[in-house]
Amino acid sequence: MDNISKIMRRVAWSNYVTVITVVCCLVFVIASCVADDMHIPIILFACIGIVMLSALYYSPMSVTVDRRNITIRRMLTSKRIPMADVVGVRLFQRSLDVRICGSGGFFGYYGWFRNRDHGKYFAYIGKWKDTFLIELKSGRKYVVSCNQPEVIVKCIMDCISRK
Repeated sequence: MDNISKIMRRVAWSNYVTVITVVCCLVFVIASCVADDMHIPIILFACIGIVMLSALYYSPMSVTVDRRNITIRRMLTSKRIPMADVVGVRLFQRSLDVRICGSGGFFGYYGWFRNRDHGKYFAYIGKWKDTFLIELKSGRKYVVSCNQPEVIVKCIMDCISRK
């Protein structure tokens, strides 16, 4: 990280996430077109709007690391985690993770999850196989995915070892 001021990796979607997202969007469009009662499309569009806004708000697009922050770029906003708050980072192995509240594949996996090994964590995931765990001083945990997660993990480890 001496020569590089910033490292960015994109979040790739798994085939499952892509299929779930496309199928759900098609179902929403078809259902709104075939509804006979005028109130049903209005209610349906309101529900779709809420679901789409939450998906756009939380769906991860990329992860950027610099000396001061880990930034998870989402479709509408970004989540910044100050490097000073990070106490640990490592590659993550999925083990019977249970979704508490969030998305199980629509525009990715995001929200609160829990598993036996790591407890409760917030996820920003496109593919489970490309994940890493960030642990903060506060006890909060994030599981994030991106292409080449080992590069991001090494970069974060270099940053926190210099604190």
